[in-house]
This record gives sequence, structure tokens and C-alpha cells, in this order.
Amino acid sequence: MVDVTSLFKIPKQKTNAKFSLLIRALVFVWKTSKFSTALMLIIKVISALFPAANLFVVKNVIDGITSIVINNSSGGLRNLSTWIALLIGLWVLQHIISTLQTITSSWLNLCVEQNSQIAIMRKCSKFDVAFFENPTNLNMLQNAYIGSSGTINQVMTIFFSIIEINITLISFVAIIFRLHWGAFLIIIAATLPRILSNRYFAKKRWEITTGLVEPRRMSSYYSGLVIQRNVAKEIRLFGLFKHFFDRFVFFINQFRQIEKNYIRKQGVINFLVNLITIAGSSIIWVYVIHRAINGTISIGDIVLYTGAVSSFQGGLTAMFSFFGQIFQNVLFLGNFFSLLDLNPEKIEGALKGPADLISYRSGNVKPSTVLEKGIEFRNVSFKYPQTNKLVLKNVNFSLPPKESVAIVGENGAGKTTLIKLLARLYDPTEGQILIDDKDIREYDLESLHRIFSVIFQDYICYPLTVRENIGFGNIEKIDDISAIQKASKKAGAHEFIERYPNKYETYIGRIFQKSSIDPSIGEWQKLCLARALMKEEAPILILDEPTAALDVYSEYEVYKSFSKMMVDRLTIIISHRFSTVRAAHHILVLHEGRLIEEGSHEELMEQDTLYKEMYSIQADRYK
Repeated sequence: MVDVTSLFKIPKQKTNAKFSLLIRALVFVWKTSKFSTALMLIIKVISALFPAANLFVVKNVIDGITSIVINNSSGGLRNLSTWIALLIGLWVLQHIISTLQTITSSWLNLCVEQNSQIAIMRKCSKFDVAFFENPTNLNMLQNAYIGSSGTINQVMTIFFSIIEINITLISFVAIIFRLHWGAFLIIIAATLPRILSNRYFAKKRWEITTGLVEPRRMSSYYSGLVIQRNVAKEIRLFGLFKHFFDRFVFFINQFRQIEKNYIRKQGVINFLVNLITIAGSSIIWVYVIHRAINGTISIGDIVLYTGAVSSFQGGLTAMFSFFGQIFQNVLFLGNFFSLLDLNPEKIEGALKGPADLISYRSGNVKPSTVLEKGIEFRNVSFKYPQTNKLVLKNVNFSLPPKESVAIVGENGAGKTTLIKLLARLYDPTEGQILIDDKDIREYDLESLHRIFSVIFQDYICYPLTVRENIGFGNIEKIDDISAIQKASKKAGAHEFIERYPNKYETYIGRIFQKSSIDPSIGEWQKLCLARALMKEEAPILILDEPTAALDVYSEYEVYKSFSKMMVDRLTIIISHRFSTVRAAHHILVLHEGRLIEEGSHEELMEQDTLYKEMYSIQADRYK
């Protein structure tokens, strides 16, 4: 015969791990609001005494009524009135406690939700860019969100409920033993199958939810595309709805059948378990009726005992259901705390400082706000984490300070990757990058980032105010309207901003405010260019395709102001527009990850170079 209980056994180490997670969750809640947590605990203890107290008082009310009716005497009215008054008092007290519980629970849930979001945000701020470009890590992050605020609140609620039910059950046990000790054993035996069932299905639920996170993310992505404003045009013009819908169905079908089997199996087992529960209740009811007929218990006792048995059985079922739920939620909590416990330096592709430094990520040298000797790449090669292809291969060059530099090459040549390495969003796989003759890993990372002012080609359009969109380029000056206006004028954005209804306080993007403005692509690029220009003191300005979306007039105006932007700083521009590139003092030409040419526009045009070929192809289009 198969030992059924073995199916539900969990190794001791795993059980200890779950208990540890439960403790961590409760500590998290306690630290969130000690007063509210303590108050909830007190409320639950008081609430736990109400069910048995109500049954006991109702029993005495019924016995009092029965005595008056049978004896046809009003002598027991005073005693009956006392019990009725006590019953009403209990109801009022229950209402007060219930109201206080609702208020306290709602406030505590809100605090926990906010603190869990804060914890995830702070943790994510410690990860390097490599973390967010790995799908496995994004799955972990998704699971952590599933296991954060809602789950912690559920664990907290369930834990308090378990405390309440246990105290209530103890009070019911005293009543049931008064009936017969065997009644207690029958209830336990009838409830045991439900205990095992709940535990089993809780574990299965966690396995299904965690194992299917990727198809759930993909189905959410495709369903989300259909409701996104910026995708609506292409869906209609390109007839994409059916494709997106079919992809959505494909991914939901991956977990629909598994869910269907789970629900069917759970339903069948719950039906059989309920039959056992009904059988146990029936035996006790027959015994109570038998004793009542024999006159060994009163009418009030019938209400007391059957109510206690029914409530005990329901409470016991609920308690172990709560245990199953808390087991399930603790498993999700593992995802949340796994993220919080994740060591940022262990992430593949994480930044690492020189071995002789105390900090694993960087040194503590503060870079100068004035570039003295410039930038040097020494034998730099790079491949992205979890890939084998080198994106940059043995790249060597030097850039003096206060020079304008253009980087050109075909798509995928490694231009943007080179900039990411220079700004130290990644570390080279091989080689060194130096600023002022010092390895950039020796610089304090936060201070190093301050010497760069960068706008990438995939710039972010924040659906916030104009002031914030520009001010994010130098967060310390986000409220300095004069500095923001100065940057916007250099970027050619001030004129159209002045036409907005609230000028620099106008919301843009049409997401949060009905009165928001929807800038054109060219206007967005000017706003983001202004953002990059907010760091006037930054000695290195990097512009990745800064005028790609601008018309010829806007581009002309922007480049007229570039000469002012480039004063006393090293400016690096990535562009496919050779009208932009040729104005640079020095040009780097990348091809398939290698630096194959460098020099001024004139020098490169005098030779048989790839640069000359690309320039000529573009120039021919204007002949």
C-alpha cells in the first residue's frame, strides 16, 4: 500500500527555510509599523474570544426562555434579562473591535505595500545595467513583485487569523470535551484529509505560478500592446491585431491546460474530503440528539454543543486552509527576499573594481571637473553577458580634452557600446579605459557619472512636466528654471515650450493629464538634448544621434549652438548624418567592432577609406 502521507512530506531543511521566510515577513511588517502590528495582535486576541462567549451566552438565553415556558413562571425574567443584556453588549463590543480592526488593517496594509515597493526600488538601484538586460533577471524581478506587498499583506493577515482561530479553537475544545472527549477525536479525524489536501495544492499552486512566469509575462506583453496609445497607430495601419492576439492566445494556452488540470483535480479531491467531513459531523449530531432525548443535556446545550462542534470543525478547516495559504504565500515570499538578498556584485556583467580596492565596484578617487589629459582606450574588447560574440575587438585610441569627436560606422558596429563602456555602464571584457591616465575603475562610480552628460538614441520620454524632463539631466537643478531655460534655448526647445499652455510646467505625453501636450518626435529630441545640456560643468558631453529626428532647419539651429556647447569640454557625437560628422575635429570609424580608421574629415577623404565610401554614398543622394 502506498503511504499517502509521504506525498505531502517536506524535507526538514525546506520547512526550516519556509519558517525563516515567515519570520522575515513578520519582522518586515513589525518594522513597518510597530504600533499598528501590536494593535492588530491585541485586536485578534480579543476577537478570538467572541465566538465561544456568544455561544455560551446564547445557550443561557435559550435555557432561560425554556425554563420560563416550561415552568409557566416569570420568576426567571430577571436572570434572562441579564443574559440578553450581556448578549447585546457582546454584539456592540464586537462591532467596535471589528471597526478598529478594519481601520488598523487597512493602514498597516498600505504601509507594508509602500515599504515593499521602496525595498525593491532601492535594491534595483544597486544593480548595474547588466542586470536589466538579462531575461532571467527580469523573470526574477517579476516574481519578486508577485511576492512583495500583496503577498506580505496576505501572510500578515493569515498569520493574525491563525492566532485568532487557535485561541478560538482552544475555547471550543473546552466545550467539546464537556460533551465527550471522543467528539474531539472524531472532528480531528474528519478534518485531517483536508489538512493534507490544502498543503498539497498550495505547493502545486506555487509551482505553477513560478514555473509559468515567462509565458505569463509574454501574454501580458501582447495584451498590453493592444491598449497602448503609442502602438495603436501601427496596429491599425499594419493590421497587427490578429498577430498580437494569436501570440497572446499561444502563450496563455501554455498555462491554461495546466490550470485546468489543477482546478479539476482540486475539485475532485475537495469533494471527497467534504464527504469525510460531513460523515464526522453527522456522528456528533446523532450523539447530541441522543443525549438530548435522554434528558442529560438541555435545549441550550444542544445549541452550545452543535454550534461549538460546527464552529470548531469550520475553524479547524479554516486554520489548516490558512496554513496551506501561508505555505503558498511564503513560497512567493522567497522570490521577494531572494531579490533583496541578491548580491549585486555576483550578477554576470556586474561592474568590478581593481582587485586591490576595498570597494568591489570602484575606487574612491574623485575625477576632476576639468579634463586634463583626456581619454584612452587600451586594447579594449567587450562582449555582453551571456553571449559569446565580441561586440568590440581590441580597440585602441586616445582623445585629448576639449576636442569634438565623431564616431561613425554601420549599424551594429559597436558605436553605442563604446559609449556605454566609456560611461562605465559596463566594464570591458579585456583591456583598459583611462581618463586622465587613470583606470576608470579607480574613480568613485557616482562621481565618475557626474563628469558625463549623455543622451542616448533610445532616450526616455517621461510623461511628466517639461521642467522635469529637462531637469532630470541635472537633478540638483530640477527647480532652477533659469538653468532649465538656458539649456532649452541651446537645444532649440525654448520657443515651442513657450507656446505650451503652462510653459515649463506643462505635462507632456498625454498619459497622466487631460490637458497634456503631445510633442512631435523632433520636439521630444530637442527636449532630451536640453536634458543632456543641463550639466554645464560636465567635461565630457556625449550625444548619440542627437539630431536624427530633426528637420533641416532645426538641425541647422542646433549645430549653430554646438560650437558654444563644445567650449572647454570633450564632445563625442555618434551620427549617421555626415553633415554633422564632418564638423568634428576627429573622427573614429568602427567596422564590425574594430576601429579601422581615424582622423579629421579632410584626412579621411584623402584616402581610400570606408569613411570616404559612406560619405560619398550619402552625398550622392543630394546631387
